[in-house]
Amino acid sequence: MLVLHDDDDRAMTSGLLWRVISSIGLAALVIGAVAPPNLAARADSDEVEASNGENATTLEGRRPGQGSPPADSIQPRQHWVPDHRASSPRERCEKPGSCPRRNWHRPAEDPPVSAPTPRVTIRDIATFIPAAPIASSEPQGFGIASLPVNLITRASQHIVPGRLLGAPAEVRYTPVGVRWSISDGTVIGSRSLGASWAALGLPDFSDTETSHRFASPGRYSANPTVRYHADYRFAGGPWTSIDGTVTAPGAAITLDILAGKSALVEHTCNELRTAAGCAYRPPR
Repeated sequence: MLVLHDDDDRAMTSGLLWRVISSIGLAALVIGAVAPPNLAARADSDEVEASNGENATTLEGRRPGQGSPPADSIQPRQHWVPDHRASSPRERCEKPGSCPRRNWHRPAEDPPVSAPTPRVTIRDIATFIPAAPIASSEPQGFGIASLPVNLITRASQHIVPGRLLGAPAEVRYTPVGVRWSISDGTVIGSRSLGASWAALGLPDFSDTETSHRFASPGRYSANPTVRYHADYRFAGGPWTSIDGTVTAPGAAITLDILAGKSALVEHTCNELRTAAGCAYRPPR
């Protein structure tokens, strides 16, 4: 309790009391300006309540991060994986359209699985008939016993169209050998189809890979069979080889084998076609 005795004391005490009250008021004003209002937010509500002493204000609205965005701004979720094939780090970005330090791309889809190609065999191309070879001989149609008769087969690579496994296809045949069956029981097999003595650079009546010597005079037949290697393709695609070979028989030829006798003549057949012993027959 403060007791005032006279006027001077009363004046001094009043000044001191005024200074104390002024200091307390200034401190209250500073505290009120610095301290924030008491905010009480409820987690289960979209309302935020701000209170300061006796005055309280309720603010309605959504807090940041809550609520649903507009329907037209929803984008489908995409998975992105880093692409390490970028030429430099600056060309890469962490997300599409953002940081330029990384490059992102969609995961590659698995390639489509194609059906296995069926295996084609020699039996599958049975309807693709190769061309028959053409046979000939030197001398043409006859020979001399104990001297070589040169047997020649003509066959070349050719393509046969048709349908294979239900689809349009082509089969290409390439001759790879010949087999001669002669009526005297002889069988001649060769990878060469044979050629004329002139083409081989050999003199007449020389032995070749496809020649044969008949032991005695008579009439004989010779049957050629050509072996072909086959390739096939669909719709103009690449050629695919087929295991094995295809055979094509040719028409048989008849050979008259004559007996050979030695005789002294004035001219050879090359010098004079009408010389004795030559096969030249003058026209009638």
